[in-house]
Amino acid sequence: MCSSDLRVAFVYGDGASPYYGLGRNLNRLVPSLHEVVNEKTTDMWTEGDEAWYARQTDAESTRKTAARFADNTVDMFRSGVYHSVCHTEVARRVLGITPKAAFGLSMGEVAMLFAFSDANSKQSDEMTRRLRSSPVWTRELSVKFDALRKAWNIPAGAPVEDFWQGHVLHASRAQVEAGIARTGVQHVRLVIVNDDRTCIIAGKKDECATLIAHLNCKAGKIHQAMVGHCEVVAPLQKDVGQIHGMLETPQGALARGVELFTCVGNVPLRKMRHSTLSENIGALYTEVADFSKIVTTVADQGYDIFVELGAGDLRAAAIGNILEGRRHLAVAIDRKGINPWSQVMRMMAKLIGNGVSAHVSQLYHRDLLVPPPVKKNRLRRDIPDRKSVV
Repeated sequence: MCSSDLRVAFVYGDGASPYYGLGRNLNRLVPSLHEVVNEKTTDMWTEGDEAWYARQTDAESTRKTAARFADNTVDMFRSGVYHSVCHTEVARRVLGITPKAAFGLSMGEVAMLFAFSDANSKQSDEMTRRLRSSPVWTRELSVKFDALRKAWNIPAGAPVEDFWQGHVLHASRAQVEAGIARTGVQHVRLVIVNDDRTCIIAGKKDECATLIAHLNCKAGKIHQAMVGHCEVVAPLQKDVGQIHGMLETPQGALARGVELFTCVGNVPLRKMRHSTLSENIGALYTEVADFSKIVTTVADQGYDIFVELGAGDLRAAAIGNILEGRRHLAVAIDRKGINPWSQVMRMMAKLIGNGVSAHVSQLYHRDLLVPPPVKKNRLRRDIPDRKSVV
């Protein structure tokens, strides 16, 4: 094993990363993935993939289905975890990439727990049942947003877009926190720190506009289908933990030799400050999700080759900004709008070019990997030698 292999960390994105059509051609790239899914998982996947795989034949139907998917926090969760597990299997079994560390942002940390434990993957049916039956996931923190209405005294009939609107701000965490303090906005929350340059806020529409105007920064409105990473979740922290209560800290063969990190305190999972994993997950959703801090923590431990697994390449791009000026490599197995074959090959070219022991041989039929026999050129006897020609 070369030195580069000792520095590889797998990365998993947040719950907003999954998109409609994610993984559509993954089975064509790796046909054996079907058997892997049957081996590792249960009802989380078998109850249907229509939520994220396109079945429509016209653009309007596709648009409507994609919009419904983005608002369905349970199916977004299922898709995010499912594709994280699939991509991890492809990276390890098919491409030969060996991780030495792993971490995730928000839901990505839960996806990591599935990806590194067959026992957790076998609990996928129970996880789906709890998510669908829990008022926390289907009413309190999403859909009707009852917890937020209660905390902020929002009338029952008020439209969600008026009091919980998301924005990406091109500003640092320090700038956003200072802006919130100076403007005195009461109903805006910093929920995610992407990197040292961008953050995500959510809150009342007019107060978000006030903060953006004060900061005088570039901003873009984004879909925010769930409340998380703020004090509004605190009264439901125990309930969130119970939803994930069937999960265990990965300890089997998949996790052996891999340092798993948690964003709660930005420490190795084996050093988590809570006595149980469910308590740690509950706390995860009450704190600001600071991707910059966890990336810096992992990089400071000597892991500087990052492979994003799951939906999209936003985490890999953020790592590039966070570690700018430091030696590192950040790649992603998926990119929205890019053919999976092209994206995987680009990723592998960068990894192999930087000394990581990986291969693409399993993506080709074995007959294509055997060079054809070399045919010897034989001079025809009826053609005279050039020297004899006058």
